[in-house]
Amino acid sequence: MKVSVVIRTFDSERTIGEVLEAVSSQGFTSREAVIVDSGSTDATPEIIGRYPHTLVDFSKEPFGYGAALNAGISAAKGEYVACLSSHCVPLRDDWLDALVGAMEADESLAGAWGPLVFERRDGLAPERGVEVMDLEGFYREPNRGLQNSNSIIRRSLWEERPFSGEVPTAEDQEWAHHFLSLGYRTALVRGAPALYRIPHGPFRYGRKMSREFLVLNDMFGYESGVTIFSLLRRLMRLILAVVLGRRSPWTSVKVFAGMVGTWHAARVVRRKRKRHERKETS
Repeated sequence: MKVSVVIRTFDSERTIGEVLEAVSSQGFTSREAVIVDSGSTDATPEIIGRYPHTLVDFSKEPFGYGAALNAGISAAKGEYVACLSSHCVPLRDDWLDALVGAMEADESLAGAWGPLVFERRDGLAPERGVEVMDLEGFYREPNRGLQNSNSIIRRSLWEERPFSGEVPTAEDQEWAHHFLSLGYRTALVRGAPALYRIPHGPFRYGRKMSREFLVLNDMFGYESGVTIFSLLRRLMRLILAVVLGRRSPWTSVKVFAGMVGTWHAARVVRRKRKRHERKETS
């Protein structure tokens, strides 16, 4: 088995069928699907029953992103592991080919990931190419080090060092940082996009983004640099795209809420830094 696609699910009836259909349509045939379900109470179990898969029941374990992935990978057989969230839909039939091809072409890659887009049309452009990141680049933009919503890793490296079950989020960045520190690299594979169907409402999604960027600051000292002015510019661009019919209004509201969450995290970090500076000078 060349690659195992590990999918984390919980009450994912709105999207899981579309995700599994996209995985089933891949031209890359040496694959399996492993589904880690955290106790879904909606129609998720019925939908996943229509597709071949190995099921991992994670309902009796305390949820953690890293812990759920580790449980799925433990049941997987592939040389590579593609990690996919149940609300991220691969947009091309050669999605797996692109991810596996990047890993096969460069043995220095510990992992790679495909772009996450909010509108289907954004993932259909014939973009190709691989953007490689080393440790120095990671410290500039750790949120681009690895994205387990749509990623691939070497199972042999996971066996050396599984995902952390201690961090509340950003388990992908924490894992990538470990191997980047050892001289490996990661990469963005532009030919492997996935449609990110935001599973939360605007408030919850904004809070999620704020938490993720605060964790990145705690772990790596990263500051997003989002200001009120850049936030307003993004809002104007989103409004224009909605007016021109290029963006869904509801998706745009949630995307902007995520930007507000990122701005809030940047604001918290700046305040924390100023308090620290005042203490040092007093």
